[in-house]
Amino acid sequence: MALKSISFAANTNIAFLKEISGDYNGAKDIYLENFFLASSLFKDEVLIEERLSNYYELAYAYLKIGQHDSTSYYNALGYALSKQSTDKRYPSVYGFIEGMKHYKEGQYQAANDSIQKVIAPFQARRDSINLAFAHLYQGKTQLKLQDTLLAEESFKKAFALLDKNPQKLPELREVYKLLWQINKAKNNQQEELYYLTAYIGFQEAIEEEYKELYPAIHSDFDIPELIVQKE
Repeated sequence: MALKSISFAANTNIAFLKEISGDYNGAKDIYLENFFLASSLFKDEVLIEERLSNYYELAYAYLKIGQHDSTSYYNALGYALSKQSTDKRYPSVYGFIEGMKHYKEGQYQAANDSIQKVIAPFQARRDSINLAFAHLYQGKTQLKLQDTLLAEESFKKAFALLDKNPQKLPELREVYKLLWQINKAKNNQQEELYYLTAYIGFQEAIEEEYKELYPAIHSDFDIPELIVQKE
């Protein structure tokens, strides 16, 4: 039992750091190690919770590297196994993965429908991080469906959740970026400055929280350039 817990936890922590730095391929390889641990070394143990997390992690990593068939495979494994678990958050998590996959494949109405279904369960469980992600992707979907007003409302909901949550994840900075860009396009200078300031502050918090990984995270973000725009 101790070996199982240590092996899964160690691999998961390493893979998470790779995800933070944007190395989803490397994260996927480590999550696959957990998959094979569960199917070989620990094959006689139930491991429902570990498998549920592992299937989600693999589905998401494959989604990020664009291998959607593998996303669907692990998502289906996870959804089927979730019926055996007393933890009722997993069906919503896998439903959200499906919604994100629809978005990546350009199926925007299907994405919107899937994401809408998971928002209430995330709210009921006060799962603020997944809820922020859901509002982010719903907003991005609404932009693709040419509904900027609804999209802005979705991004604002995500923003409100992140404003209260100390956890900073690099992927969620897109909430701040999109709100800034929307208000910049509307020439709403007061709101543009507000969200640009928040955008810079969020990135500086990421830099502080992930100091060792920041060079990799920093590659697609230029704080000095944004400060120039702010001024």
